[in-house]
Amino acid sequence: MVKVPFHRGGNKSVVEKSGWRQLAMSMTLDPSLVKLPDTRAVRVTVQVVNNGKQAIQLEFPSSQRIEVLVKNEDGKAILRVSDDQKLDKEQGFLVINPGERLEYTATIATRDMVAGKAYIIEAFFPNFDQLRVSRAVLPTK
Repeated sequence: MVKVPFHRGGNKSVVEKSGWRQLAMSMTLDPSLVKLPDTRAVRVTVQVVNNGKQAIQLEFPSSQRIEVLVKNEDGKAILRVSDDQKLDKEQGFLVINPGERLEYTATIATRDMVAGKAYIIEAFFPNFDQLRVSRAVLPTK
């Protein structure tokens, strides 16, 4: 659930439902060009910025904050970063203040990629389908 803590008066439920719209996501890849077999891993950096005028609170059902997937041309996920992480079931939340930027990084292996085939690297917040960003990658030899 997205909440605006510290909100005074007005219809809070409307703000809660649309609060995520104040957040902007971006993704960078390092290296940006994947050259196989030289590139064994790609570092994925996801940034989230609160462009609004109010703090936004994001609630999470577990310790996981970001998920990164690699999908093949058919849209099938061939790699999920969370599969290699230990996640606690403890609920948590983040507050993103106006103008504040959060950054998350993940490393994805290229071992399952084939040169000349397109892949989509997608990052998102679990529980927040709207907060999603993706980039296409076309590995070369």
